[in-house]
Amino acid sequence: MGTALFAALAVAACSSGSGAGAGNADRPDGATDASATADCDPPRPAVATAAPQTFRFGDEERAYLLALPDDYDGTTAHPLVFNFHGFAGSKEGHDANTAMAEKGTARGYVVVTPDALGEPRDWNYFGNPARADDFGFVNALVADLSERLCIDADRIYAAGHSAGSAFTGFLQCRAPYRFAAAAMVAAFIPTTCPADRASPSVIAFHGTADPLVPYDGGSVGGGATGIPPVLQTLQQYADAYGCDRPATEDEPAAGVETDTFGGCAGGSEVVLYTIVGGGHDWPGNPVRPATGGGQAYPATDAILDFFDAHHRTADSGGDGT
Repeated sequence: MGTALFAALAVAACSSGSGAGAGNADRPDGATDASATADCDPPRPAVATAAPQTFRFGDEERAYLLALPDDYDGTTAHPLVFNFHGFAGSKEGHDANTAMAEKGTARGYVVVTPDALGEPRDWNYFGNPARADDFGFVNALVADLSERLCIDADRIYAAGHSAGSAFTGFLQCRAPYRFAAAAMVAAFIPTTCPADRASPSVIAFHGTADPLVPYDGGSVGGGATGIPPVLQTLQQYADAYGCDRPATEDEPAAGVETDTFGGCAGGSEVVLYTIVGGGHDWPGNPVRPATGGGQAYPATDAILDFFDAHHRTADSGGDGT
């Protein structure tokens, strides 16, 4: 997963830039997003293909997988979800491990699974100018897809595992604030959303026996220190979002415990799934099926349920696109 991610987590834990959210991610002030309506006229047709797609951003050809719902006809707006792989991962491997494209398209989602750059591949969480501008790449690709496909601008989501989860955590709080909700699996980073911005709803999954990003925080793999405990991160979200207290606790399956903060400013919601005894994997991974316990819990289904329930609001102004 890489020490860069651990350093990112430690820095995020010490950040003082987050504050009370104003709800789900807001529509930029004055933006004229062509996909903001429920229908597209004229239609934006597309042909489904399993072949990798490319998008040129800056000096790089970026690769991604694009999966369309069977009923995509270019006229009805569909939600869009980005799914980010972990350190040294790949779009193909991550898609297989999550089944996000299969399950997402069955629910009407357009699913995009991109590759990071580098050897090994990794996301540029800090926006280091010496590395690829991954934040700019994702924003430009969202804009491109929204022009070519019939996308619901109020239902754009991000999900990721491990390093991709950390990237998702930072991405959700970056201008132009396109994302209605975010899902973080095996790397639940503290929020960095500014206090004057509407904040996206968050769902997170973390195993209590994760050897790479320890549930109880601390030092990781002889690298960075100061990684916050998962429950401390959850509390930071509750504080930043102004949520109701205490959290609602539940046990949806054996070995799975949930803490839900609702009533957050602007209607946001924060949910943590604790996978008791779980490691550093995507719960419910169909490639590496768990033999029992919470690690078999279908995270992708729960994430899509969560996305179904949250959309972007337009209750505050912001940057143009």
